[in-house]
Amino acid sequence: MDDQSSKYSIKDKIVSKIRRMKVVLRTVSDSAGKITIAVIKLPPGGTVLPYFKDPISGDWKIVVVKQFRPAVKNETFEAPGGMVDAGETAIEALSRELEEETGIKIEPQSIQIVLYEHVSPSALDYCQFGGIAKISPKMIKRKKAGKKEEGEQTKIEILNLVDILKKRDVCAIRLDLLTSRLLDEVAKATDLLVKKY
Repeated sequence: MDDQSSKYSIKDKIVSKIRRMKVVLRTVSDSAGKITIAVIKLPPGGTVLPYFKDPISGDWKIVVVKQFRPAVKNETFEAPGGMVDAGETAIEALSRELEEETGIKIEPQSIQIVLYEHVSPSALDYCQFGGIAKISPKMIKRKKAGKKEEGEQTKIEILNLVDILKKRDVCAIRLDLLTSRLLDEVAKATDLLVKKY
């Protein structure tokens, strides 16, 4: 990646802080002048989409969590994930979050990072990693998910990959953007890709 930040002088002044989120006034100067904008800063985060082949039907399945999201006033289907803690690598964080949210325990090395994206870079200083991991269906041991201490009320859902891709294409399911992108990556990995870029 081409890092051009050395061409700019950047100074942040914290305006407010709530948990891990900071709102800063960021002043950026270069030879053309200076601008100041409000920026929301978050630590990096990510999600991992586990998938497996059903031994009975032969269909490819994915494991997601379903939860009510107050911001969108609805339930969403999302790949398990969360923030990267200090000192963690992306795959370590994804492995930890997968176990915390679903009970599925996998070695970090079994996660394939397939994307690294900046979310709404005009207003957010935030990046997300996305990974996929092939698992065994025997690894799924529970149906309730989430971290009780954080007030999460989530449910583990096992969905047919082809069905979910079809529903997504006609806007018949509510997915977050990163999960939608990871669906295509799993579809590539399983030779079921229905969208080409």
